[in-house]
Amino acid sequence: MDQIPKSKWTQAYDKGKQYDHMTTNLAKCMNSVLKGARALPIAALVNETFNKINDSFVTNGIKIMNMIKAGHRYSKDVYVMMQENQHIATSHYVRMYVRETGEFEVQEIANTRLDRRAMACTVKLNEWSCDCGQFQALRLPCLHAIAACVFCNLNYDDFVDPVYKLENIFKVYQHHFHSLGSEDTWPQYLDSYFMSDPSKRRLTSGKPTTTRIHNEMDEPIPNRPKKCSLSRSEGHNRTNCPYKQVHD
Repeated sequence: MDQIPKSKWTQAYDKGKQYDHMTTNLAKCMNSVLKGARALPIAALVNETFNKINDSFVTNGIKIMNMIKAGHRYSKDVYVMMQENQHIATSHYVRMYVRETGEFEVQEIANTRLDRRAMACTVKLNEWSCDCGQFQALRLPCLHAIAACVFCNLNYDDFVDPVYKLENIFKVYQHHFHSLGSEDTWPQYLDSYFMSDPSKRRLTSGKPTTTRIHNEMDEPIPNRPKKCSLSRSEGHNRTNCPYKQVHD
């Protein structure tokens, strides 16, 4: 792992390129879409997955298109986050250091909504960075960056990454799925067919054969007396256990 650049697998060094997403988050976001398509036969599973993803693209595409027509620029989650940061930022004290590079020091005022102690952060607007780390991780203005923008009469919308704009999100859902139609209309398949290996099929009865590599922990203790599974006593089993309760 030391040979892999840290920017490829750590959020602390990705410079905001993953927008605070972990590697597996992008795959897990489809779990809610595919809910209900599990435990189906393979053919039905593929068909249901295709239909559910198509429904998701159509529904989200229409929703985002209507939001754009209504004059919205960002999604609801981004809008709410920006409004909350703006509300908290009004109570912060800002000191300018270098106007040309947009360097400020933002001193927080004790606020119960922050759920932590007040701190002083250095904000560099030209570098899209803040000591709190949220600015460069999310590529969205944190409350300190918003306070700095308000102090020097800058529009903090200019520091929102274009990936959050609805017109860019809509590009994802511009891709279309097409109806598969009836199988009778499909072109004839002339390539090879793949058959399952009968030796790999799970037995319908009996205990499954394990493929785990055994070690000394799996070796049985020699001459170990057997105990009853009900009373944990020796000399009998659960069938003839004298302590077994018999219900009439």
